[in-house]
Amino acid sequence: MPRNVVLFFALAVGAVACKKEETVEKTVEQVVEAKALAPAAAAPIAPAQPVAAPAAVAAAGPLDVSSAGDDWKGFTLAAPAGATAKGGLLGLEVKQGDGFHLEMSTGKSDLAARKKEIQGNDINKLKRFLTDSKDALVYETEVMGTSEFHFAAHVKAGGKDFHCEDSKGPS
Repeated sequence: MPRNVVLFFALAVGAVACKKEETVEKTVEQVVEAKALAPAAAAPIAPAQPVAAPAAVAAAGPLDVSSAGDDWKGFTLAAPAGATAKGGLLGLEVKQGDGFHLEMSTGKSDLAARKKEIQGNDINKLKRFLTDSKDALVYETEVMGTSEFHFAAHVKAGGKDFHCEDSKGPS
């Protein structure tokens, strides 16, 4: 997944489960304040091989996800223009084109267990964690000689817990 898409959507994670009466700005501020996306100790991202300039991310706008099922009634999220939401196997799937596929589920994340899974993956091999906090993992992997950036996060909004993760593989 292109670096700018991961960072854009990691910010959007904070806004993903906002009730209509909550503001997206407040939730994003909470994510930034938690420094989930800007760890002081993280080294600059340096790809192992030249990477083409990422495509521009379309402007974010509110996406009503009520149609994805009862767990999502009354919720909106910040998503790129043209994104669609539907109920999936694990909860909510949000897609836009080939470069964006986000999966969300209700409930609290076990990020410690998820971290162990990431570390043990023999195909999508972990290179490093850029963020490793109690509520967020942002990490770089390598698969077939290509660097990828991914995230998994726990978000609390509207009095509910949510797990959010980018999808790996083809959308």
